[in-house]
Amino acid sequence: MRNTPLPGAGSLSRPALGRERIDILPDRTTPTLVAWLREHPGAEYVCRDGSGSYGEAIRQALPEAVQWHGPATHPP
Repeated sequence: MRNTPLPGAGSLSRPALGRERIDILPDRTTPTLVAWLREHPGAEYVCRDGSGSYGEAIRQALPEAVQWHGPATHPP
């Protein structure tokens, strides 16, 4: 899953190796992303930007998922 910042406060969620859009989140807060991740379980790897709120949301909703910063096509 990759979240790409959009103009304003939202972000775009999409598969790391695909081009299709999954969803546009209304903001970049921890509670919003936690809720979204819990509604869409199963991600094992999450590529994200340096947002602390995203890191915390992933730790809460997907504690076993591997997080990394960088190109979505190069997971650790």
